[in-house]
Amino acid sequence: MELAPTPEQKELQASARRFLEKEVTRERLAAWDRTAEGYDPDFWRSAAGLGWMGFSLAEAIGGQGASFLDHALLFEECGRALAPPAISSAVVAARLLAFLGDDAPLLGALARGTEQAALAFAERMLTDPRRGTTRVEGGRLTGEKRYVRQGVTADHVVVAARDGDGVALLRVRASAPGVARRELRTFGGDRQSIFTFEAVVPDAWLASGDQAADAIVRARDEAAALALADGVGGLERVLETTVEYVKQREQFGQPIGKFQAVQFRCADMATALAAS
Repeated sequence: MELAPTPEQKELQASARRFLEKEVTRERLAAWDRTAEGYDPDFWRSAAGLGWMGFSLAEAIGGQGASFLDHALLFEECGRALAPPAISSAVVAARLLAFLGDDAPLLGALARGTEQAALAFAERMLTDPRRGTTRVEGGRLTGEKRYVRQGVTADHVVVAARDGDGVALLRVRASAPGVARRELRTFGGDRQSIFTFEAVVPDAWLASGDQAADAIVRARDEAAALALADGVGGLERVLETTVEYVKQREQFGQPIGKFQAVQFRCADMATALAAS
């Protein structure tokens, strides 16, 4: 089995790295930390212009038809550069809506990055929507969802709600009557939100029963995979920065990289990165 990236994938990563090195600077990161969105509109438009939001969506709906692996390799570069996590949140939600066959014009807008969607699956101390208090009854959605990643910029929310003894997936416009959101502060600084729904009429009923349950698992798996890819990129950057530092930092009249104990630490880091 060939596990190394292909030449095309290496060029994809090299191109993404050049873009991110130019766009994601220390000054910009500091400025983004002070915004509600976690990025600025110019960066979002630039990334969307490269097709990143719809990179692995079908060409028929405005995507580029790349594989999920290719998309993950792109997110390695995002992790290396500390690019805003809003990108992966938008991608995972768009892929779920495409998988469920949602409205084509909306999918095109998500692929272009002109609109964003977010996933609202969990509740306080609960990750299984079938045991939650958020319900859909009589065609209306009522309840509360927490830990909605990048909910602050979402135009649409994909909500998992109890439907009798099962679960349903519904799409709701974030600005719809009866929808409210507020910030949920986290140690990591990512933009999470709490959404409340008061007798909200969904824009679309996406799936129910086993189909909805399977789609939730799929979306969570893809979100975890992209988060791991992001982490691998961060690991690579940390290793490179560490090796550069131990070559320059001197102690007892020589670079500390010449000490065997330091070399062992760096070798352990390289081994962990290769395994990841």
